[in-house]
Amino acid sequence: MSLEVAVENAISKQQSEELAEIELALDKIENNLYGICEMCEDEINIERLKVKTFARYCITCREVVEKKHN
Repeated sequence: MSLEVAVENAISKQQSEELAEIELALDKIENNLYGICEMCEDEINIERLKVKTFARYCITCREVVEKKHN
């Protein structure tokens, strides 16, 4: 596989994942769950949502999730 194809595949995968996150955020808006952390159920800081509008976790819980995946 050429480097160009590998880069295109990586970009496509990233865009698909981001689209899924956005669709999940839209579902949360419809169900009045937008801005609520999926782990601790506290409100996600508005500044975090401004940076990542489809954030699923507050900063503290995101760090926990990242540690589990690494």
